[in-house]
Amino acid sequence: MKDLELSKEIWKIVDAIKKDSEEGYEYFIQSHKNIPDELYEVFTIELTKMCVTNSRDHDRTNPTSIAFNKVLIYLSNDYQKINPIVKIKFGEEHKINTNSFVKYFYLLKKDGKITNTINELSTIIASITNFEPSTIESYLNSPGDKLETNEMLLPNGYMKIPKEKKSRPSS
Repeated sequence: MKDLELSKEIWKIVDAIKKDSEEGYEYFIQSHKNIPDELYEVFTIELTKMCVTNSRDHDRTNPTSIAFNKVLIYLSNDYQKINPIVKIKFGEEHKINTNSFVKYFYLLKKDGKITNTINELSTIIASITNFEPSTIESYLNSPGDKLETNEMLLPNGYMKIPKEKKSRPSS
C-alpha cells in the first residue's frame, strides 16, 4: 500500500461515517485491519486528525460526531495495547531481576520463536517492565554469563540433562 492508497482509505472511512455513522464505524473496524503494520502509525495519526476536524464541524451531539469519537477512542485504546501504560510489578522481595526475566525472551529469540530485532525486543521488554532498555539490550547482545541457567527454572526443553557417567567395570 502506497501513501496515495492510504490517503484514499482514510477518506473512505471518513466519508462512510459522514454518510451513515453506524455503518461507517463498522467499515472502519473492518478496514483498519487491512492497513500494513509499517503504515499503521501514520494511518492512526492521519485518521485521528480527520476525526477531530470533522467532530469540530458539529456543534451539537449527533450520531456522526459520536461515531468519530468512537473511532478516536478505538485508536487510542489500540495504541495503549501496543504501548502499555501498565507495567508488570514484581513483589518487594522478588527473585526476578533483569537477567532472569530477559532469559526467556533470549531463548525464544534464539529458537526463532520471536523474530523481532534485539533493539525492538529491548524496547518491548522495557515497555512492560521498569528495566532499563540499555541493560536489556546488553544482555540480549552478549548473554554470556549474564543469563546463567542456574538462577531460575527454565521451560521444558531448555534444561540440559547431565550425561550419565559410565562406570568402570569392577575387577
